[in-house]
Amino acid sequence: MTPTPEPHAPAVDHLLISQVLGGVKGNNNLEFIELYNPTDEPIDLQGFSLWYRLTDKQDPVRIFRWTQSALIPAHGYFLLARAEQDVGTRPDASFDQAINLSKGGLALQDSQGNPIDALGWGEKAPASFTEGQPAPALKNGQALVRLPGGDAGHGQDTDDNASDFILTDPEPRNSAADPAPPIAQRLVITADAPESAEPGSAFTYAFTLRNDTGQPVHNLEAIIHLPKLLKIDDLPDGVTQGDGVLVWRVDALDAGETATVNIPVTAPYTYFDARLQSYLVRAEDWPQTASGPVVVTRIEGGVIPIAQARELQGAQLTLEGVATMYTGGYYAGGGNVKFYMQDDTAGIQVQVFDGQGSVSVHIGDKVRVKGTIGAYRGATQIVPDVVPDDVAILQKADPDALPQPQPVSIADALTDANLLGRLVQVQGVVTRNEEYTYSFGIDLADEEGRILTLYVDKLTRINPEAIEKGQIYRAAGILEVRDGKVQLYPRVQSDLVEVFPPVLRVTAEAPISIAPGGLITYTAGVFNHTSDPMTQIVVTAPIPEGTTLRAMSEGGAAEAGRVTWTLAKLGPEGGRADVWFSVQAPTAGQDVAFPGFQAVADQWPEPATSPALLTFLSDTAPIWAIQGPGDRSPYALKWVQVEGVVTGAFPDLAAFFIQSLQPDDDPATSEGLYIDVSQLDAYPAVQPGDVVRIYGQVREKSRQTQLTVEAAEDIEVVEQAAPLPQPLSLDPPMDKSEANAYYERMEGMLVAVDEPAVAVAPTTKYGEYVLVLKKHGVERLWRWQHDQNGIAIMVDDGSSGRFLTREGLPYVIYTGDEVTDVVGPLAFTYDNYKIEPIRPPQITPGERALLAFPALEENQFAIMTWNAENVFDAKPPNPSDPPLPSPAEYHLALAKMADTIRRAGYPTIVALQEIENIEVLEDLIQQEAILEFAYQPVLIEGFDGRGIDVGYLIRGDAEIVDVKQYDAPEGLTSRPPLLVKVKVAIRGKEQTLYVINNHFTSMAAGVEITEPRRTAQAMWNVHILQDIILAQEPDAMAAIVGDLNSFFDSQPIQTLRDAGLDHVLDDVRPDRRYNYIYQGESQVLDHILVTLPLFQWLNETRILHVNADFPPPDPEDPSAERKSDHDPIIAVFQLP
Repeated sequence: MTPTPEPHAPAVDHLLISQVLGGVKGNNNLEFIELYNPTDEPIDLQGFSLWYRLTDKQDPVRIFRWTQSALIPAHGYFLLARAEQDVGTRPDASFDQAINLSKGGLALQDSQGNPIDALGWGEKAPASFTEGQPAPALKNGQALVRLPGGDAGHGQDTDDNASDFILTDPEPRNSAADPAPPIAQRLVITADAPESAEPGSAFTYAFTLRNDTGQPVHNLEAIIHLPKLLKIDDLPDGVTQGDGVLVWRVDALDAGETATVNIPVTAPYTYFDARLQSYLVRAEDWPQTASGPVVVTRIEGGVIPIAQARELQGAQLTLEGVATMYTGGYYAGGGNVKFYMQDDTAGIQVQVFDGQGSVSVHIGDKVRVKGTIGAYRGATQIVPDVVPDDVAILQKADPDALPQPQPVSIADALTDANLLGRLVQVQGVVTRNEEYTYSFGIDLADEEGRILTLYVDKLTRINPEAIEKGQIYRAAGILEVRDGKVQLYPRVQSDLVEVFPPVLRVTAEAPISIAPGGLITYTAGVFNHTSDPMTQIVVTAPIPEGTTLRAMSEGGAAEAGRVTWTLAKLGPEGGRADVWFSVQAPTAGQDVAFPGFQAVADQWPEPATSPALLTFLSDTAPIWAIQGPGDRSPYALKWVQVEGVVTGAFPDLAAFFIQSLQPDDDPATSEGLYIDVSQLDAYPAVQPGDVVRIYGQVREKSRQTQLTVEAAEDIEVVEQAAPLPQPLSLDPPMDKSEANAYYERMEGMLVAVDEPAVAVAPTTKYGEYVLVLKKHGVERLWRWQHDQNGIAIMVDDGSSGRFLTREGLPYVIYTGDEVTDVVGPLAFTYDNYKIEPIRPPQITPGERALLAFPALEENQFAIMTWNAENVFDAKPPNPSDPPLPSPAEYHLALAKMADTIRRAGYPTIVALQEIENIEVLEDLIQQEAILEFAYQPVLIEGFDGRGIDVGYLIRGDAEIVDVKQYDAPEGLTSRPPLLVKVKVAIRGKEQTLYVINNHFTSMAAGVEITEPRRTAQAMWNVHILQDIILAQEPDAMAAIVGDLNSFFDSQPIQTLRDAGLDHVLDDVRPDRRYNYIYQGESQVLDHILVTLPLFQWLNETRILHVNADFPPPDPEDPSAERKSDHDPIIAVFQLP
């Protein structure tokens, strides 16, 4: 006969919210919510959800949802506590939502969304989350507790919160609490496990059954839901597994008897809380089921395999591995370093903020890193928490056991995400080798045309000058993704190795020039690139006409005007042999031509031929030969001696130019040459008119053919006061590619602008300006006509200096000035041909007046965006560039900014970029020029490595309602968008404006490379606009503004347009639409895009041209002239 338990009549038959605490004095985050099960059976919470609502006007917020089985014992509790808060009792779960004291409501819903219980408090409690009248408002340190309370339980439910709850001292109870009211006769199940365990470790759950029914019970069955991620190592006797649960069967338990079972498990390599929250027991001859309390084992600590760590975004963990990249070779931001490490499972980037000088890691070091997993520009990384302590060198690198790259195909490199962060090696054909300011970009293609880009950071000091299109290269490095593009990052010079097809190959070397009658030695390198040995290799060479054979290497035989060698064997896979012969050059006559070596072998009957060689019968090689007919010297990386007349000496460039005294008659070859003397201790004593003989290495540095001199004695002045060559008059074609070819033929030669020209760009901080011959009738070049801007003529200042003011510049040019008589050698630096003048030109000034717009009218308001460029105060810290300003320089900058705002008409909202801190804006608003408008400063610090942020000045007649910074995921931007909500009063009517201020990623690393990142930043702004602003206020007047570093017709701007925004510059004529000039091309980089309700009020768009057309300023001029390189853009709105 089944015994009958002690009778109990539950107050209700459903779960109840039984207790809420909204904070204590000194800690508003100390919050918890308690649930109570008043029934006689456990209740499974799976699918249930708990919601919070502040008012009925606001959408409810889900606090918690039970996605897995979780049991509340009969007469038992379930405790949820605010994350990271100690409420005195271990919580069963945690939540993040703050709870308001004065008003609010909670609602419990079942898996179908049906209401189960609700609690509202405070006079303005949301009616939708309140039963009857609301309970009293919460107070610090006191909880709302459901009656009756204590051991009587919390089962009173009259559907009136005011009647069912009282404010009293909190007494949180969790699932392990004793039943209330007590159940004298019952089954009991408990579980025990360690509080924590390391990932990958084994631990044991100990389950205990106890019979407190007072009667024997039979055929007990315990149903156990173990945490899903745990692996069960072995099932003990009596335990079976099926349908995702464990079943433990016990035949019988006498009254008071217990039974135990141990279930061993292994934790995965990840961090999580192993939450055992659903296990129960029932017996054949006992009517009530019993459940056990929640048991939490925190899986933490230990060393995580890198493959698993890459998946744990936001986790704090420890990694161990071998360093595959050293610190200092990849750019990591000012004061920071980065390196890479990998273990047997994967590789990862280690970004060490403020680690420069304190963290030094070498390839092959065994390292341990403790930090936080995150992402930056798409790359997974770990950031050490404490620097340098969290980066430990466990073992120094063994030079004989350095990590070796994993060979992979280009196809796998592009598609296998498991390779990211690892040291790999690929092979392909070079299709591009291009230099940028901070890097080189090299493309390798496979047989199917798939292309992998190599990003060669210049900090690695890798020199890829010798790499040419069409060559096959094997490249090693770190495979990584950046802004959605997979690239390979070589580390050292030896990571780039030329690969040859399986052929017999012959090379040839000889002097480029020789004195008449001198000895010429020809050397052949014979290579076997096949996989098998070669035998009986016969090498032959014709004796050049007009020369006399003097010597040959061992085994050589001369007969019938040829020299022949027979080599018995040549090993496979690059096996090499060298042979040589020497001839005496004629004492006069033509240069010596050598047709080349030939080689055959038993296994290679088709003759392999070396390149032909030409040796000039002279002490020096002609400059035209060094330059060659193409854009690359045929003698790149060779050592030569040349002679020419100095046409321009430029100590500030550590260089001078020479030009041939005996030019050839080929118009495709230049007669000038750039001489690099940067490696010398002092600038040599040369001047224009000196005839010099120079020995050096031919280089293609930054794609400029030049001769690099390593010793002062390698420069000899053989004559002085020689006449200079006649300068070539410049008149480049309009087509850009044709213009490049036009200039290439004159690279290094003396050129001139000897007819009137108009400046289409002013002198920049680098001393450069751009001219167009006046006869073309062009006053400005536009970026959108880039391919037709070949008529641009760039002029430099003969130095590598930077000029924040015009001090140090010999003269300055404004846009619109007329210039003529520009004479100097033609250089090629930073991807542009430019004249390095040897004397000042003639200048006829153009219009140089500063603009000023009228102040706003009563029915108008305005939004202005302006990159004020490097606004730093006079106090450390300060970035390395620009230098720390003096107090006087800082106050002058503030004065120029204030005058700019004055000339802009005192806009209502001034969105600024490149501001160091809020103190700068606080100083700015005290400037007399804008003081009467009582501007209010707004700035929240971002994460930019140089410390530049976005901020606002809001006029005093506007009200700042809210300010929020929206940090994007995965390190998308170091300068997060800053939203300001402002109320403006127009004719007594208030209008609310939302403005999102941005400073997108620069294009310095290349437009195409960086555009995906800016597009993603635009998408983040769209999210803020649509999901945060317009979701609450569909007709909001909102603007996205800032230095978006994007052209007017670019994808990032189109992304904003596609979100329904209108551009305020759409109605500005294309030939007036600019606020920035780069390398002579006028363009737009700053933008204001607005929602339709705001666009309908647009009255006028103004561009305040006080910067882009002006050269570096006078160091004592407080006017707006050239405070920045960007012109402000102002959108004026007016009530209809």
